Formats: sequence, C-alpha cells, structure tokens
Amino acid sequence: TNANGDPFVECGQFASGYTWGSVKVADVRMAGELAGSVPMQVIGDPAFSVVPSACLAIGGPLNSVSELGANGLLGINVFQQDCGPNCALNAIPGTYYTCLPTPTGCQPTQASLAQQVQNPIGMFPVDNNGVIIALPSVSAIGAPSVRGSMIFGIGTQGNNGLGNAHVIPVDLDATFSTTLLNRLYDKSFIDSGSNGLFFVSTNANFVTCINAVDFYCPNPTLNLSATNQGTSGPANTVNFQVANAESLFTNSPAFFAFANLAGTNLGSTSFDWGLPFF
Repeated sequence: TNANGDPFVECGQFASGYTWGSVKVADVRMAGELAGSVPMQVIGDPAFSVVPSACLAIGGPLNSVSELGANGLLGINVFQQDCGPNCALNAIPGTYYTCLPTPTGCQPTQASLAQQVQNPIGMFPVDNNGVIIALPSVSAIGAPSVRGSMIFGIGTQGNNGLGNAHVIPVDLDATFSTTLLNRLYDKSFIDSGSNGLFFVSTNANFVTCINAVDFYCPNPTLNLSATNQGTSGPANTVNFQVANAESLFTNSPAFFAFANLAGTNLGSTSFDWGLPFF
C-alpha cells in the first residue's frame, strides 16, 4: 500500500497482451535460496475487476493461467525492478495504480523502487548478482522438449564463474546493437521469453510463411552471421540458422523446441535474440 494505506494495483503490458492485478508481498523460495518479502503481481484479483483504459491498450487479457499459458512469470532481467526510476518519479498510465472504492476508481500513481514488482534473484542474500540460463544444443529438426538449468549468481559459487563468456554491456534500456546483412538494429535485446529470433529484414531470402503467420520460411535453410556490439568493449559474432518454419512444424508436429526458428518483429530497429539464442 501507499502512505495513505491505498492498495497498489499493477498493469503489465506485453507484446501479446496485458496483465492486471494487485501487488502483494510474498516470500519466494527457489533451490534453497530465499528472497523475503518480494512485491509481486497477483493477476486476475477479483477485488480489482475494472481495468483502466490505458492498460487495455495492448492486446487481450492474460489474467488467468489458461490465458497466460503459465502459472506465473519470474521477472528475471538485468533490472532489479520492472519499471525503475521512471515509475518512482512519475505516475505513468499503464503501469502502477492506486484503486479506491470511490467513483474515481483506479488512478495512475508513483511507485517507489522498493514497492515495485521485483526481480527475486536480486533479493537473495547471496548469489544475487546475476543468473545463467544454460540449455543444451538442439538438432536442426528440433526436439519434443528441452531441459536446462537456471543458475543463480555470477562468480559466487564453483559452478557459476564467468569464464570466457563474452560480455555485452547494455544501455539503460537493456539494449545493444546487432548488425545482420549490413543492417543495423540499434535496440536489440536478449529475451528467453521469445520463442524465436525476431527481426525485420528486406532481404529477398527472408520469405514470410503463408500459414505459420509471423515466421520466416526460407528455402533452403539460411546460414547467417550477426555481430553484437555493446556500449563498450569488442564486438561479438554469433552464427545461427533460420529454417523454414512451416516445414519444421509440419515434419515434427510433436516438437516444441527449435534452435533455428525466426520471424518478423514489431520494431524495425530491434533484433530479438529469443530462446534459440540459448
């Protein structure tokens, strides 16, 4: 609650829709680690059923397990909070609200850094300075599923050292620059929540699919090389493939893990390094 005891309610907006629900405090336990008193969003809270118009502006509701397609989301990123100083200083429509049982209803409000929904890893007593997502390789035809590990901390235990990993420093938006086929994407990012690599290309080889909407269907498979450049330090080259999405789905209808799946992006200046990147 805020200083007046009014409840905080949050709108979370994603490319595929929005979540709406109250902010509660809970302990989060994972693999023996404890993050105490973590502010989290409870979607679909029946106490706050009226969704503000600014929250409704993106997609449809994701306010149940069936709509979201998951029991919940772990907000793990390079940020500690989901909005940061901007929401702490300003009342921004489509983010945080106070909701009162009056005709005024829900109004945008500021939310301090401590009151915002948090990255739970950053609230661990130890192993709190980062995370490793480690996945095995997947063959060119895909796999029914893939199992990996989420390892807490960087350089805090014997199994989470930085080693020879290439460091890509990011800007305040957690973005960096990617260059592919002489095209610059200066607002690129890494997102394990995306099921493919997503980018806009005018290259003739990137044929969009007829049935697999928003995915690329080149023929044959494209062998590509992109360069990632952070805010400092040397560039890093990433080699990857883009296969025909419709062929992947048709030939292996029971497969859900693909390392060579790519599609178009909503933004022309961003390259979304999704789950195949891992």
